[in-house]
Amino acid sequence: MNTLTSRSGRALAAWTLLGLAAYALLPWYFLQQQSLWAALPSVWGGDATASGLVQAALHGRPWLWTGVKIILDQPVFVVLGVLGILLMLVFRPRKPLIGYSRH
Repeated sequence: MNTLTSRSGRALAAWTLLGLAAYALLPWYFLQQQSLWAALPSVWGGDATASGLVQAALHGRPWLWTGVKIILDQPVFVVLGVLGILLMLVFRPRKPLIGYSRH
């Protein structure tokens, strides 16, 4: 049971971090004429290819702040505590194997 809980906790933490990274680093609106690779250089500036974070901050799309606002309305110790737990779940060392090796 403990393995299932830790495995699902690590999966939840990894998907949460992946979602936050995508919000900050990938284009929010994909253009039909452009590929992801072609849109990446203008993620931080272009109006049509900016990330969700840049769209909310610079291009007048306040509805994209909703998820960030929910996090920022919480007390600091809660936000940092959850972030710390997520990082600990993702990056904690694996238990050593007894009797045989992984290699």
